[in-house]
Amino acid sequence: MTYIDVFTPRLGANGQPQPKWFVEDGLHMNRMGYESWITLPKPWVDVHER
Repeated sequence: MTYIDVFTPRLGANGQPQPKWFVEDGLHMNRMGYESWITLPKPWVDVHER
């Protein structure tokens, strides 16, 4: 089992989610948020895919 932290990189210096990653509701990520999110697990997947 592997844990990849995709939460902490969404936080700003104040420990709160950065608005730039989310749509107006502050809950759902915008396109930029999802595009950056997939970069977090991708290196692990690239090494461990079969």
